[in-house]
Amino acid sequence: MVQIKGIGFTKVGEFWEKTFEDLLVEAISKATEDANLSFDAITVAYIPRPISPHITSTDVARVVRSILPKCRKIITIDCGTNGLIAVETAAREAGNKENVLVVGVEKLSDFKSYEQESIRMNLLGIHYRLLGIPASAVHALLLRMYMKKWNAPHENIAKLAEITHTHAAGAKHAKYRFKLPVKKILASPVLADPLRMFEFSSLSDGAAAVILSQGKTGVIINDVKIANDSLFVLNCSDELQAKNIAEIARDIGTTDVDFVELHDESTILGVLQLEWTGISKLGEAHKLVGNGDVELGGKIPVCTFGGLKGRGDVASINALYQIAEATLQIRGEADNNQVDNAKSGLVVSLHGINLSAGLCKIVKV
Repeated sequence: MVQIKGIGFTKVGEFWEKTFEDLLVEAISKATEDANLSFDAITVAYIPRPISPHITSTDVARVVRSILPKCRKIITIDCGTNGLIAVETAAREAGNKENVLVVGVEKLSDFKSYEQESIRMNLLGIHYRLLGIPASAVHALLLRMYMKKWNAPHENIAKLAEITHTHAAGAKHAKYRFKLPVKKILASPVLADPLRMFEFSSLSDGAAAVILSQGKTGVIINDVKIANDSLFVLNCSDELQAKNIAEIARDIGTTDVDFVELHDESTILGVLQLEWTGISKLGEAHKLVGNGDVELGGKIPVCTFGGLKGRGDVASINALYQIAEATLQIRGEADNNQVDNAKSGLVVSLHGINLSAGLCKIVKV
């Protein structure tokens, strides 16, 4: 069994005064302190390749090597924005009695909005890039198709952003610590009709680290699985299912979890994940959100520290933040954001519009 031995992360935000090296040192130091390990005890490190164009994997590996001189192996994994790919690989290594660090960093607020849009486009499938379709337009198409197929009110879907901002307001490491009512969300500028600006995540700065080791008690990675899928919305079909995700969700067993950390790059993508993972029936997730059942204190809380929308979108390392947040929940250390009696949680991580997906079930043993 693989134990989550230590976690560490920086606040998510815009850190003009800090270098990516500063952020890495902070995250690694916090994780080793949390695990009660010295730097020398870390023997293997995995690094999700940064999305930030001005940070290379060689740069990150150099910093990690300088902090962890006894680390015998440092490997970069090309995950895109599905950081669970690196976690899945590291978990196998941790099963061999190693103390394995998974650590990453992003500095995305250094780029202007049009440059960030270009970064997002590079994460889409080749079909979208060839046609020059921005990421916001693809999410808008998903939103329009979902509303039409299930006769879903836009208010129900937009409420996910209201809920995540409410959760972020209580999270000390979140970027957007303020409440955002659904009326204000729907009144925000149109990114691509009908998707509104306040329904879409903002690329940010941050660093996070997770230490995995062999263990039979504590917070355990029960299972982590990766699926490749394709949700091509330009064929004008109303098919909105992600069958490969649904299959690994059945394998892992998602119906008994106490909370879910979604990859809510947009409100509609978060709603769809509730259906893909079997948390909700097809066409019913918008009602779950609209009724407030995904709030803290509800039937199945989601994005308990704000998710990508409220905490901030840190691209390649979102999954590391999600695992750290799920660990805090299961330890009972989530303070204002604590899910009552949390014993198991699900982390969902995506690359692009479902080009690859990862699911990780974390439990208390």
